[in-house]
Amino acid sequence: MMRGLWLLVLVSLAALPVMARPPLPVAPVAAFRPVATLGGEAEYRALAVAGTLAVAGAEDWLRVFDVAEPRSPRLQGSLQLPGAIYDLRLRDGLAYVAVGRAFFGETGEPGLAVVSLREPTRPTLLRFAAFASTAYTIELNGATALVGTFPDGILAFDLADPVSPTLQSTLFVSGFAQDMTVANGRLYLASTDGLNILSLADPLSPTLEGTFVSQRAYAVAVRGTTAFLTSNEHGFAVIDVTEPRTPTLRGQYVARLNTPPTFGLQIVGNLAFVAGFFDQQSSLGRLDVLDLRSTTRPVRIASMPIAGRPYRIRTQGDTLFMSTALRGLQAANIAIPTAPQVIGRYDLPNDVRRIVVRGEQAFVASGDEGLYVLDIKSPITPIVVANYRPIDPLTQVQSVAVAQNRAYLPTSRSGMQIVDLTLPFSPTLLGTYAENGRDVVISDTLAYLAIENFALDVVDVSDAAMPQGLGRVPLPRRGERVVAQDGIVFASNERGMFVVDARDPGLPRLQIDYDIGLPAQGVAVVSGTVYLANQYGLDLLAPPITTTLTARGYFNLLKRPPDSFAVAIADGRAYLATNDQGVFLLDVRNPAQPTLLTSYPGEFDDVAVKNRRVFLASGGVTVLAADGPYQLFFPFVRR
Repeated sequence: MMRGLWLLVLVSLAALPVMARPPLPVAPVAAFRPVATLGGEAEYRALAVAGTLAVAGAEDWLRVFDVAEPRSPRLQGSLQLPGAIYDLRLRDGLAYVAVGRAFFGETGEPGLAVVSLREPTRPTLLRFAAFASTAYTIELNGATALVGTFPDGILAFDLADPVSPTLQSTLFVSGFAQDMTVANGRLYLASTDGLNILSLADPLSPTLEGTFVSQRAYAVAVRGTTAFLTSNEHGFAVIDVTEPRTPTLRGQYVARLNTPPTFGLQIVGNLAFVAGFFDQQSSLGRLDVLDLRSTTRPVRIASMPIAGRPYRIRTQGDTLFMSTALRGLQAANIAIPTAPQVIGRYDLPNDVRRIVVRGEQAFVASGDEGLYVLDIKSPITPIVVANYRPIDPLTQVQSVAVAQNRAYLPTSRSGMQIVDLTLPFSPTLLGTYAENGRDVVISDTLAYLAIENFALDVVDVSDAAMPQGLGRVPLPRRGERVVAQDGIVFASNERGMFVVDARDPGLPRLQIDYDIGLPAQGVAVVSGTVYLANQYGLDLLAPPITTTLTARGYFNLLKRPPDSFAVAIADGRAYLATNDQGVFLLDVRNPAQPTLLTSYPGEFDDVAVKNRRVFLASGGVTVLAADGPYQLFFPFVRR
């Protein structure tokens, strides 16, 4: 009967009129406000280093790191800019940032951003000079900022007032600007057509002098009358630029035909450090060290694999810093050029599946990357404190529960691991329960574990070194996420939710199979209401009585069903995270009539809340402020 009623309701939805907007609050309106992101499969393309600061561009976020100790880079501050960050330069406490449209798609506003770094923990946007074409590279020359764009070419900005750049001229050059440097009173520009050499006799009005044709150039450096260029066609090229009008090839090093993208290039004495993709398909990269004592025949003297695809590289003393896709900021020791070694990395979660917030820490289950422990004293700058990984490199950490200085980690092939968090910076394995699991919830000394083999196990974890199974109840379908209250366990599944009576730990029994015919993921129980996030929205249910559940209220999404949901409840509000429609904030103080307050677009797999800071699994971790009052972004229907 219940299943039939649900099907009837779902069919009826198609006939409901769409409400353009529900009534807004009387107070002034404001949206969810993003305050930080951490990790995710971000493209770290831009990088500059000055003193103990490294500044990187992670898509549209500018990140400021303290690299006084290269072995453990520390995030100090973040700032979101209007578009994707492709390149940047530092001068006198300011960052000049080349901003363009997103790497894939047309989102983002191109322009030149001027950011104050005088308080590294609070980078501040001072000026944004918008223009039409995407900015891909930038260089400073005295009181001029030169911005390489596509398709408009070189834009010259007057920096007589350093915080208020003024566009003075535009010079069209062929090709797609990739990198540039200033030397010998000239601008050397690497583009998809090769190397362009421009005179800066008038700094505010560059003029083209000569071109070296090389298919798809990526990076350029100059020493004296020699330019060094990386490109698909020539690999690493040594170019004589004594006569700028007729640059000529002097020598080259080609590791293989059709060289993969090589964006990183630094010349240090008689050495060239060249960082590029391992190949066109791989997510890995490599750093080559070339001996330039013979510029006609550069010789590779070392090669080092890199986790993640490298973009910009910068050297400072014996340390080489790299911005990479997927693996954030990395540092390598190059004191011995023939044996470079990665010594530090700002480790970033890239496959976040579950987030748990406890006090001033967040615990993140991140697939084959294991468990991350984050310090969230300042939600604006969450800091990675530790990263625990199971011994088996193929093991996926599926979820996390935290209780009494212990983390409980259901995994895909290494059982449920119990980890000691007494020292958060050094998590250590205490014990393992043999069954692989999807999710777990802890109540006193009991763990309720949804295992892969279509069952719920009740486990005594009073002795973490030797957890003992007490009881098991088979389930018709695999449990996905679990919560518990007073010995009653709620487990979402691909067709709804199971309610398991586990008040007798040795004899748990399936009390209700709440089959709504829809995939469900998130589940929460707060103040006598059960919240079930399913494929169409959020169901609010009364606690189970014998073998039935009674609906109290519903919230339905109008757009096509997302892939998955999660839900968190705090202060009479429900935070509903979806996989392709963003996160929705609902007022659920009246369960019979949940009211949409605001929403924020994105793709989220889990949600946790502390002090109206919303922590979202978004590949990495996204932090939003939910201070209110609120504004709506998506239409919806209620039933």
